[in-house]
Amino acid sequence: MLHTKDYKHFRVVFPNGTEVAFEGASYAHRALPGDTLEIHGDIKKVVKRAKHGPLIGVLELASKMRFGMTARNNPIYRFTPFNESYPPFFVGCSQKDVSTNVLARV
Repeated sequence: MLHTKDYKHFRVVFPNGTEVAFEGASYAHRALPGDTLEIHGDIKKVVKRAKHGPLIGVLELASKMRFGMTARNNPIYRFTPFNESYPPFFVGCSQKDVSTNVLARV
């Protein structure tokens, strides 16, 4: 199971109690906290996705950066969760007022 507090330093705890630690989000291979991983040498693979509830955080509408468009022609913005063990996400939003950032649940 993957554990992290800042999405920079990770550790995988196996059922027998042994641990493997590593650094860098790129080595997590899209795994989120609580996911079950399979490790073969340096390769990590998500075996089972944990149930993740809604995340509360800031949707950065006021930023000048846009990360593309959705299939419905809505801009994609960066969402930063308050729980730092999760990485930033990119989500689409149809909000017309982009003068301020908003509190959002994803």
